[in-house]
Amino acid sequence: MHNSRTAYRILTSNRYSREKPTLPAHIQRVLRSESASELFLLWGGSKESPSGRVDEADREALEHLSGLAGETKELLKGATALEICVLFCDTHHQVANGKDRDACRQYGNDIRSLALTYDLSFVFLSDSYTAGVPCTSNIASHLEHIGDPALREKTQTLFRQEAFRKKATDASAKHSQLVKRGTSAEVAARLYTLIELDFLTQLQRPERVFASYSDPAIQRPIAEATPVPMLYLHSSGPGHHACPWYVAKS
Repeated sequence: MHNSRTAYRILTSNRYSREKPTLPAHIQRVLRSESASELFLLWGGSKESPSGRVDEADREALEHLSGLAGETKELLKGATALEICVLFCDTHHQVANGKDRDACRQYGNDIRSLALTYDLSFVFLSDSYTAGVPCTSNIASHLEHIGDPALREKTQTLFRQEAFRKKATDASAKHSQLVKRGTSAEVAARLYTLIELDFLTQLQRPERVFASYSDPAIQRPIAEATPVPMLYLHSSGPGHHACPWYVAKS
């Protein structure tokens, strides 16, 4: 019991977390469990750099994450261990951001190799989730075919919140290849949000906690709407919040 409380304080400390988590009581229950638990860190499925390959920004973030893993492993051992896993969101970026599949896979393989050197687990989102729609064709129509009606209504509800709508739309305008090809930024943002709601819903487990480097102004409403327990982490240390996949650093 004492070790689980200490582990929770580490996870939510200013050294690792930028804001308070979503569903903190759920996270504490997971850590108190008599069985093993998991922390899935959402990692962007494509790299925005000339090479599209892993670089120092990725290394710094994974090194910082491995520090968190090392501290929790000292406390939660054996049957109660917390496994930290990089969830590489390739499907998310391919369908919602229009990124190239081969480029996503190449970057994902880079991240997997690097994560393993830091003793972190790794999984491709595409190995356990499909959006059920092609990466091309009528993008707007995807909003009527992904997930179930309840998830689509959650997406509508989020976009009725002006602060969320603006943040999400601005992010898509900046990062989505779909927008560069003529899709409206808001349609791309709605697709991005719907897919995330869908895969978080499908991947949630009683023993699993999620974590994100993304802006909590976007990530928290999605986590609360799903709902799933979510930690909001610094990417490479206190005050460093840039998602490494959106940074080119040699």
